[in-house]
Amino acid sequence: MGSFSRLRYVIAANVNSLLEKAEDPEKLLRALIRDMEDATEDARLASADLLAEQAHLQRMKDRFEREITEWDARAEKSVATNRDDLARTALKAKAELEHALHSANSESESLDTRITQLEFDMATLKNKLAEAKTKLKDITMRKSSSAKVHAGQAEKSLSPGERKVRRAM
Repeated sequence: MGSFSRLRYVIAANVNSLLEKAEDPEKLLRALIRDMEDATEDARLASADLLAEQAHLQRMKDRFEREITEWDARAEKSVATNRDDLARTALKAKAELEHALHSANSESESLDTRITQLEFDMATLKNKLAEAKTKLKDITMRKSSSAKVHAGQAEKSLSPGERKVRRAM
C-alpha cells in the first residue's frame, strides 16, 4: 500500500508540474510580447501604406487643381473667341474635375482620420509592450532570486536519499 501512495504522489507531482508549466506566466507573457511585436510591425507596414496612399492622393489633388485652372482658362478663351460650344465643353470638363477633386478631398479626410487612429493605436500598443516587458523583467528577476533562495533551503532540509530522488525526477 505504501508504494501505491508514493506512486500516486509522484504522479500528482508530475501532473501539477505540467499544469504549472502550462500556466507559467513568464511563458504567457513572452508569447504576448511576441504577438505585440508582430502587431507593431504590421501596424508600421499599414502606416507606411496609408502614408503612401496619402501622398498619391495629394499628387492627384494637385493635378486636378492644375487641370481645373487650365479648363477654366480654355473656357474663358473660347468665350472671348465666340466659341460657345467649346466653352460649354471646357466648363463641363472643369465640372467633372471639380467633382473628382471633391471626391479626392473627402477620401483624403477619411484617410487622415484612419492615419490618426492608427498612430494612436500604435502609441497605445507601444505603451502596453513596454509594460509587458517591464512585467516580464520583474517576473524573471523574482523567479531567479526565489529559485536561488528556494534551492538553498530545499537542499538543506532534504536527506541525501531525497536529494537523489529529486535529481532523478
